[in-house]
Amino acid sequence: MVNISWDGSSWDSSQFPQLQLTETIFLREISPSIRKLIDFNHHKIGADSLTTSEYIHYNVMTAFTETLNYIFIRLPGVDGPDFTPEMLRRFRTTKEMHGDRIEDDWVCMVLNGTTFSGQSFRTTLGNSFRAFCYAYYYCFKTDLPQLREPWSNQEICIISAGDDTSLWSSERFAGPIRRSIIANTTVDKTP
Repeated sequence: MVNISWDGSSWDSSQFPQLQLTETIFLREISPSIRKLIDFNHHKIGADSLTTSEYIHYNVMTAFTETLNYIFIRLPGVDGPDFTPEMLRRFRTTKEMHGDRIEDDWVCMVLNGTTFSGQSFRTTLGNSFRAFCYAYYYCFKTDLPQLREPWSNQEICIISAGDDTSLWSSERFAGPIRRSIIANTTVDKTP
């Protein structure tokens, strides 16, 4: 067996739409379980009658499945570009409700991706899930029929702990898998 290992710390720059879709489908599938967990713990999280389980569930699922994120930063003295209508809508629903005013030199950064540091689901359990998705994706992209369903192939073993992944394969699959990883990932940006 040959070991191929990687650290997924640069995933934010190499998120394929297919993998974002896979994560979103997975999260929607487990949505009823997340709702049950919220219902069970609703009284423990300090929720009031206005913060219903349904409201909390909706916001949690939105945070889990959102791939376009609007980050607002106040930069005094900086006159940033005009906000698009969507940026204005997002600002009003996230900043104005806390007393911030758009006239106070706000700049909006739009980030596309799903794994942002500090987002607990996707930076712990989610990274392990994502690691398996990437490993399976790399196997699938070899175009070898034997690797179309790597989870059922006895010559492949994938182990993941967060974003650290170790893929063990037979010698005959190691080369094609390595080539697939190189072809389907962002080039290393370290000097």
